[in-house]
Amino acid sequence: DADKTTVLKLLELQRHAMLMYTSCGWFFDELSGIETVQVIQFAARAVQLAQELFGDSLEGQFVERLALAKSNLQVYEKFVRPAMVDWERLGAHYAISSLFESYPEQTKIYCFMAEREDYQILEAGMAKMAVGRVKLISEITRESSALGFGVIHMGDHNVNGGVQKYLSDESYQALIHEAAEPLTRADFAEVIRLMDRRFGESHYSVRSLFRDEQRKTLDLILSATLEEAETLYRQIYEHRAPMMRFLTALHIPLPKAFQSAAEIVLNGYLRRAFEQEEIDTERINGLLETAKVEGISLDNATLEFAFRKNIERMAERFAAEPTEAHLRQLDTAASLLRSLPFTVDLWKVQNAYYGMLKNVYPKMRENKERGDELAQALIDGFEALGQKLAVKVT
Repeated sequence: DADKTTVLKLLELQRHAMLMYTSCGWFFDELSGIETVQVIQFAARAVQLAQELFGDSLEGQFVERLALAKSNLQVYEKFVRPAMVDWERLGAHYAISSLFESYPEQTKIYCFMAEREDYQILEAGMAKMAVGRVKLISEITRESSALGFGVIHMGDHNVNGGVQKYLSDESYQALIHEAAEPLTRADFAEVIRLMDRRFGESHYSVRSLFRDEQRKTLDLILSATLEEAETLYRQIYEHRAPMMRFLTALHIPLPKAFQSAAEIVLNGYLRRAFEQEEIDTERINGLLETAKVEGISLDNATLEFAFRKNIERMAERFAAEPTEAHLRQLDTAASLLRSLPFTVDLWKVQNAYYGMLKNVYPKMRENKERGDELAQALIDGFEALGQKLAVKVT
């Protein structure tokens, strides 16, 4: 197995040594362009594998040569080095993300498989600490590593964690036992000192997450904060709405605080209304009219995205199961299209409808000819939907 891993790592090194010569990365006006950064990342991965295989660090020589190109060293430090992954970084990603989403016994993280050996959650109010052991396996080189970890979330973006290879059973059980008491007292400083003693200088935070997961985790963290802020703005808006309308009727500009509150609240109401499985056209039209009367600016990009994704899901459901109920849902949503103050990208919805026009619509007509009483209503509704979606039915 060790020989197989070595051969696979050699092949992976060669692959990245070839990838770093990808042509698009060598035609640039600015070195921080995505193509150039990508080829430097390929080269950095080749350097990393060479160090693991042969023990000689080539990074110093590599960085010295990059320094000859203006701004290249800065690009390396800013974009390339943070993207490099080792076992501890991968373990930290698993540990931190496990606080915000539930992982099964086995889960895939990009080109790695994570097999959970043990996992304990300790909680104290809003604080949560995860302690566990995981085996990580590369699906490319078949290399594996067993790690122990401890990570604490103290609210908002405040996360602190440590990772260590080959954490012994004794150290692992001691970590669980020793962390429980200070965590119960909400003595986070003591918990962090404990992890410092157990994991040394291995410190990880939300910054250690891979970029996609980082955004996802921060969205989860921010959602609660934004919901709390929106509640406060909603109180201001609902108490001051009559005053706002009075000022608007007199053509007096709204105070900035009122304007901001109204924009946040009305856009929030509309976004949630657009995301509902059952579209309430009366409520949406009422909110749009309120925004118009009060002179409130709408976040058209966000609202269009929310409505588009919802109507695309409706179209997918209708295509998978062409029932009258699914047709009614989609038709109700489509009936809003002409009254919206923004244009909705219907490309996917129209494609789904056209596919049904070619494959499902003929069957509807066949059912009608066989005397199916429900077929005519379905045909009429389907044809009316085509008009709303600007798809010609012939």
